[in-house]
Amino acid sequence: MYVHRALARALHDNGVRELFGLLGDANLHMVNGFTELPGACYVGVATEGGAVLAALGYAQVSGALGVATVTHGPGLTNTVTALVEAERARVPLLLVAGDTPVSAHDHIQDIDQRPVALSAGAGFQQIRSGASAVADLAAAMRRAWNERLPIVANVPIDLLWDEVDYAPVAAGRTAPVAPEPEEPAVEDAVGVIASASRPVVLAGRGVAVSGAVAEVLKLAARIGAPVATTLRGKDLFAGQPHDLGIFGSLSDDVATEVIGRADCVVAFGCGLNRWTAAEGGLLRGKGVVHVDADPGRLNRFSPVTVAVAGDAARTAAAFIRLLDEAEIAPTRFVEDAVAKLATRRQPPARERGADSAIDLGTALRRIDAAVPRDRVLVTDNGRFILKAFTALHVEDPRLYAHAVNFGAIGLGMATALGASYAEPGRPVLAAIGDGGFALGGLSDLVTAVTLNRRIIVVLLNDGAYGAEYVQLRDRGLDPALATLRWPDFGPVARAIGAQGHTVRTVRELDEALGVADFDAGPVLLDVRIDPDYA
Repeated sequence: MYVHRALARALHDNGVRELFGLLGDANLHMVNGFTELPGACYVGVATEGGAVLAALGYAQVSGALGVATVTHGPGLTNTVTALVEAERARVPLLLVAGDTPVSAHDHIQDIDQRPVALSAGAGFQQIRSGASAVADLAAAMRRAWNERLPIVANVPIDLLWDEVDYAPVAAGRTAPVAPEPEEPAVEDAVGVIASASRPVVLAGRGVAVSGAVAEVLKLAARIGAPVATTLRGKDLFAGQPHDLGIFGSLSDDVATEVIGRADCVVAFGCGLNRWTAAEGGLLRGKGVVHVDADPGRLNRFSPVTVAVAGDAARTAAAFIRLLDEAEIAPTRFVEDAVAKLATRRQPPARERGADSAIDLGTALRRIDAAVPRDRVLVTDNGRFILKAFTALHVEDPRLYAHAVNFGAIGLGMATALGASYAEPGRPVLAAIGDGGFALGGLSDLVTAVTLNRRIIVVLLNDGAYGAEYVQLRDRGLDPALATLRWPDFGPVARAIGAQGHTVRTVRELDEALGVADFDAGPVLLDVRIDPDYA
């Protein structure tokens, strides 16, 4: 068969069923061949970056390999921001990129594509010949899995019409095997834990992915510790009476007070980055035990007292065994924490007038209560995110897709599109700012309408690039430089076939939430908020 068909078949034989992309000269025949295979689903998006982001959203939520395809030259350069986002998300992703003909040195779209990929932190795998194409593609898939990186498989267009005898090559994903925690490290860690009188147990997304929730909770009960999560582990312990919520710069006042009093943090499956550590302030002066299956993540962002390379469940069990053998009594810190948590109160609802704007926190809490609980959650970047991170919830952290790894705006809508294919039975709730939506979300909403995706877009619209507005205002400069004059996006959404509502008051928001059909195609709520909100 031709190489373009062999590549399509190789993807399918290695389990790929969802392929996100934008067609061009160098990939359209491969995509056509892929669509003819049983169970294959090709999702055509509006931009090349959107294709990579959709694959990223799919990979984050499904746990499977995300696969995207673009054509050569500008097709690849248009993916750079999305590739950086994917690299920082540390999920496996394959980008099959066409390349210009090897012999055409004056091709208008010719560019050296290797440094483009490498500059974004992605890996690069050259498809070297027609005869090696299937094996080279399998190697790229293997690298994506094993290195947890986006890998660009680079396919010169003039190879696509070579004829080859197809033979499947398994990508041979090597499932990571967490190391058995070494006894000396376990003993050192238990020494730190046993000497603590006010411990806190912290869990990241890795605890959910590895299925270690029960063992980590058992350890927390054994040592008398309240529990908390990182942002990407959000809601892992929802419903537990001793759940502090998010640990770090997003902690509320009650959680910050409890964490501040702690003298020991036992962290599982998280990176302890600057936001979790609150620039180090929440770990300083404490004994810190850091457990992770990936030794490369230990001591990477924050210095710790004891680092233990090991699976979360086995390591927690090992801690409990030694604590029991030494007859170490649990602390009573959890009781103090539960008593303090009982004083936690929701902020009061705030109105901003009958026809002006809605308080951001009030709007988010009402939306959180109205949208079905079995949702997937995606957050774009913008000034609103700090409140969105804490006010919008999921049933499991694996249903949360983070689109803020690079600090860009405008990545959330395409990420939500891909996430909707990872969990087709669930609605996707996407929180997006007006600047980010205008940058990339509007074209992705058109795609979502065309494909009838169950995506609820919460467009938090302050009519400005909010962070820049605040900087200008606070320095006594004219914030008009950062203000924007958008049309009402509710009617725009309706014009392209979505359910669209523009709301400026709590009453209007409640009415819109009451009539929205979350089981149908996309819903857009253009929620007007004040750029001067606190």
